[in-house]
Amino acid sequence: MQVVPLGVEDDLFTQEVLPLDLIDRGTGKLLREKYKNIIISVLEVTNRKNIEGLLKLYYSTVKDGGTCLILKCSNYSYQNRIEDVIEKVKFEVRLSEGITDFPSVYIYKQILPVYLMDSFLAIGTHYLSMSLAEGWDLPALEMVALGKILVV
Repeated sequence: MQVVPLGVEDDLFTQEVLPLDLIDRGTGKLLREKYKNIIISVLEVTNRKNIEGLLKLYYSTVKDGGTCLILKCSNYSYQNRIEDVIEKVKFEVRLSEGITDFPSVYIYKQILPVYLMDSFLAIGTHYLSMSLAEGWDLPALEMVALGKILVV
């Protein structure tokens, strides 16, 4: 553990952050109005991050329609593959557990300018970190600053 001698300037986190208006294309509703719980994860899509394990856990434990998962992929070359991973995991969970009604997963593929990242994160009620201090895990720190629940 390292302590940053100057600490954190809390003035940077006292401004109200307005969430982005992400819309479900199927219903036309804002995600924050459609779901009670919105789990966000900003991650690099690689085998090392165990996205399959994350999705298996999500599909096996989330049973209500009031929760969704938003995956913000940071490496754009792998994004076309994430849909294939989701379908593969759904197939495996369907076979092993008999689940046929899966909670929603949204993939956010657009590049966000740094100044909009806090508005993106403000949509979430929870942040799921697939890293332990890698790259300081800035989105996790931003979610804590926004008063959201952090799952590491």
